[in-house]
Amino acid sequence: MTGIRRAAYRRVGVAAVVLALSGCAAPGPISGPSGTYAAHSSGGASGTQDEPGGMTRRGETPPAASRLQPDPLTASDRPLRVVALGDSVPAGSACGCDPYPDLVADTLGSRTGRPASADNLAFGGADSSDVLAQVGDPTIESSLATADVVLIEIGANDFDESLADDPDCSDASCQHDVLAQLRPRLTAIVRTVQEVQRTSDARIVVMGYWNVFRDGAVGRSRGEAYVAGSAALTDAVNMLTAEVARATDCLYADTLSPFKGPDGQTDATFALSADGDHPNARGHRLIADAVVEALADAGALGG
Repeated sequence: MTGIRRAAYRRVGVAAVVLALSGCAAPGPISGPSGTYAAHSSGGASGTQDEPGGMTRRGETPPAASRLQPDPLTASDRPLRVVALGDSVPAGSACGCDPYPDLVADTLGSRTGRPASADNLAFGGADSSDVLAQVGDPTIESSLATADVVLIEIGANDFDESLADDPDCSDASCQHDVLAQLRPRLTAIVRTVQEVQRTSDARIVVMGYWNVFRDGAVGRSRGEAYVAGSAALTDAVNMLTAEVARATDCLYADTLSPFKGPDGQTDATFALSADGDHPNARGHRLIADAVVEALADAGALGG
């Protein structure tokens, strides 16, 4: 999701942080991307991966690993804090509306009876390296330490959109190396957040994408090769993100199904701004609802 500014958080030593944190012990394997990623076309083909335990259908999430569950968000009456990290989507670019982190905070406040607020640290143009550097900033660490819910949506800007037009890349194979880099970075981001979290009800929700590039009428105007290539890459990114969520014991929120239906055939134009790249107000509401649903399914909102 392209944006209007780049990060000011890059710093020397990020590569070392990735190497150190990506080796953290996890309940499940964190292997590099492999196998074949099938494009989800307008006909609704399913994304597949031939790794054991991978997702086999669009929107299907690996089961959460067992862990000691944090307190429900309903177990406290102190102010509830939501912190968002990521790119122009959580930042609310091209919408002129309340972005989904604010909507999540409002909904959780209503559902839990707690005063709630959102600290939106996302910014347009951010990629996974930017957010990895960002979470190492002492000021950001302080905000994350007292967060009850941390939302992370990142990865789209890691990829070269021009390759989506390449007919030879319709299966996302040309993006293999970038996918292989995204996995340890996203893992390191989550692990870094977990290291600083201090609240007894702390949750992390990592977000998928409905499309890492443009969708709806704007996407279709780019041609069939673009639609196939961007869709295949989206499936691969979502699969990877869901697997990282499982391996790190955090939650995954599916945004593809709310925008495009469970079979991937719905026209997402209704939920997008005019650029076809960013959600409109309705799209942000759909994402917020997906986050709250993921939290509720995990028992975060009580019985």
